Amino acid sequence: MGQVTRAVQLIFLFSLAAGAIVLSSALLTAFDERRYELSVMRALGAGRAQLRQALLAELAVVGAIAGLIAGAGAALVGSLLARNVFQLDLQPGLWLFPQAISFGVLLSVGIGWLAVRRLVATPPLVALRAGA
Repeated sequence: MGQVTRAVQLIFLFSLAAGAIVLSSALLTAFDERRYELSVMRALGAGRAQLRQALLAELAVVGAIAGLIAGAGAALVGSLLARNVFQLDLQPGLWLFPQAISFGVLLSVGIGWLAVRRLVATPPLVALRAGA
């Protein structure tokens, strides 16, 4: 049981690292388009604080959805493994979903903000002159 637990934890850590890399890559791929969109919003009157809040809210929603999906997947796989492999009756705790959602939000906002924080600081005139 101890070896299975360590193996699952190791797979979990690799999955988190892969997810962080994918999130960062996805955000950096659309960096120029986002910079242009935010510059247009700034030119139309949106402030830096408002844009920062919008970016953080978007990252939080993405993280919450990812955490919910991860929690549901963990509960399903854990129950199937417990029942079919170990012949145990495992009921997932209710704490799993709030923790998964919270961790997804924290991870998404933390990594996402590191990837896009320069967008808010870019002067709109520079980005609009460069084009999309």
